[in-house]
Amino acid sequence: MAVADLNGGNGGRVDATLEEAWWSLHDYGRTVDPARGLLRRLPLPDALRRLSEPDAECLPKSLRWKALTELARSHPDHKLPDYDQHEPHYQAYLRRLAPQGVVDEGSEAVKKHAEQTIGPELATPTKDICNVQDVVVNGQDAVWIFSEFETKADHQELADWVRPENWPRWGPIMFKNMSPIGNPDLVQSPDTERHQNYMEVVSLAGRELHTKLRCDFMDAGDWVGMTYDLVESVDHFLTVDRGFLLATKLPSGDHLVKALKIVGF
Repeated sequence: MAVADLNGGNGGRVDATLEEAWWSLHDYGRTVDPARGLLRRLPLPDALRRLSEPDAECLPKSLRWKALTELARSHPDHKLPDYDQHEPHYQAYLRRLAPQGVVDEGSEAVKKHAEQTIGPELATPTKDICNVQDVVVNGQDAVWIFSEFETKADHQELADWVRPENWPRWGPIMFKNMSPIGNPDLVQSPDTERHQNYMEVVSLAGRELHTKLRCDFMDAGDWVGMTYDLVESVDHFLTVDRGFLLATKLPSGDHLVKALKIVGF
C-alpha cells in the first residue's frame, strides 16, 4: 500500500499511528503516488521515533524486523539509509528489538546485531507476488489485489491463518477485532466448516473502520479456504470488500497459497 509523502521531521512528538509509521519504513525510498495513498508517509526519523515508543511493543518483533529489512532494501548497498544522520533514532528503534545482552554492549553491537539479523533476508532475491488492477464492481470503483506463493507452512498453520477470528493475532497492525455476529449456520462438521457474519474492526489511515462481513470457511484436509463479502460498512467508508484465502497442498508437501482482495472506498 502506498503512503502519501511528507517532507522533513517535526522534531517533537510524532502525531501518527503505528500503522502509518510501519508503512512509512516499509515504503521508504520507493515511488509513491500521494493521490492513491490513504496513509501518510512520515519522514524517516519520525517513523523510527514513533515505532520506538512504548506502545509499539504491541506489534510483533517479526513485523518490526520486516520493516527494517525493507528499509535497508531501498538502499543500493542494502545499508540502513542515512544511518549516521539519524543514528539516535535508529538506535532507539533497534534497542527495542535486540536482546538485552546486546544492548548492554553498546551501540556498535546493536547495529551489528541488526545487520546480522536482516542480512540473510536481504541476500535472498525477492519478487513482487502481488498483482494490482483497477476494477469496477457493481458500478463502484475498486482495486483488485491478487497474490500467489508457495510456502512450507503446514496445513494446521494455514488453517489457523485462514480462520477469520485469528486475523487480529497474525495481523495486529491492521486487524483490531474480528467478532462473530449471531449464530453460525448449521453444518454437519462445525470443526471444518463455518458460515457466519463477523464484525471486523480495522485500523486504516488513523481511524477505526467497522465492517460486517459474511465469511464462509472450509477445511477439506488437502486444502483450506475462506471467502468473504461485504454485508454492511457501518461507517459508510467502504463500498466494496470481498475476496478469498486459499491454501492447497502440493505433491511436494508444500502448499500453494492464493489470496484475492477487492476493495473500494
